[in-house]
Amino acid sequence: MNKKVLFLTNLLPFPSNSGGTIATRRNLDVFYKNGYELTLLFFSNNSNFSDIELFKQNYPKINLWFINNNNNVRSIKNLLLSFFKSLPLNIYRNYNKEFYNKVIDLFTKNSFDLLYCDHLEMFQYVPVTYQKKTILYEHNAEYMIWMRYAKRLKNPIIKIPVFLEALRYKRYELNKCEKAGITLAAPNDLVILSKKTKHRNSYQETYHLGDDSLLKLPPLTKKEGQIHILFIGTMTWQANIDGVNWFEKSILPLLTKDYPDLIFDVVGKLKDSSIIETNSNPNLIYHGFVESTEPYFQQSTVFVCPLRFGSGMKVKNIEALYRGIPLVTTTIGAESIDLQNGTNSFITDEPEQFASYIKQLIKDSDLWNNISKNARQLASNKYTKEKAEKKLLEQINEIINN
Repeated sequence: MNKKVLFLTNLLPFPSNSGGTIATRRNLDVFYKNGYELTLLFFSNNSNFSDIELFKQNYPKINLWFINNNNNVRSIKNLLLSFFKSLPLNIYRNYNKEFYNKVIDLFTKNSFDLLYCDHLEMFQYVPVTYQKKTILYEHNAEYMIWMRYAKRLKNPIIKIPVFLEALRYKRYELNKCEKAGITLAAPNDLVILSKKTKHRNSYQETYHLGDDSLLKLPPLTKKEGQIHILFIGTMTWQANIDGVNWFEKSILPLLTKDYPDLIFDVVGKLKDSSIIETNSNPNLIYHGFVESTEPYFQQSTVFVCPLRFGSGMKVKNIEALYRGIPLVTTTIGAESIDLQNGTNSFITDEPEQFASYIKQLIKDSDLWNNISKNARQLASNKYTKEKAEKKLLEQINEIINN
């Protein structure tokens, strides 16, 4: 008899057009193709019914349930109510009584062998008696994102509330990670989370991988002519917005001084499409969401990931490694990936050095080719779906068989 799994997530991972949804769908696929009897419960909205229908066509064997969450907004009202409830804002605004009742109903009618909790926000729906039969998948060490964001802020009116939110998140997150049967996290986040708690053996390593079929594409070649620098990331996420703004203000001018026609391409869903019309920088182009990133990989000389806060493993960087486009990133962007400065990537937090690395890759074809080859080799050796799937199956069986 197939093992029954209840999979809770905060949004439908279809289409998979962000690092988070790519990771969620990859793990969902592990359960699906290995014959587990899956029930998926997620938050929906009024605009994605066509996506739900397409998902059903792709996953006809999944028992699918969804609940609309009308409270999922960042507002002063919700912030004040979250303080009243002693919950971090993102936890509070992802609480929905109807969703909770649906979880209880599903448990009443089914005997689940495992509960898979995708994102920390969903752990509040795990029945207390079932916590040790739960895998909590931490996409990021959430409190570290808030802590690092607070450190970057200058205005004390904003900085103090963000820092207090980081502390609230820390207490909440470490408590829930401790209660789960297994907490999965990227290597760097694993160290951050596990050293703060007692039951360190319940924390296990995972990788947030992208589309490793990119490894099967022919190697890229260094482009001549107009220079394109590429960033891919969802521009609704504050860490990406901050990183792109920092690159535009602090690094791009250092590049255009020597290469006045250089183009910085930013690809990814925008929070507000009007940014395309209001952007006045001729060297920066916002493309918004695109169906395929391959044309941008093909035309670009360097891939950049200028993140200054965040946590977890950056799927955008993994996919750059898959494709073999030389990567220049920050120490935050490099976290949890076996990147080696000057061997398979370049890593720095200093604008002048960041620009210098890009210029070296523009000028030196041999360096470009070596970085490209070594990047793909690293991705092939360590960050493939096959290796990650095998590890996840071991972790699933560990919980089910206990």
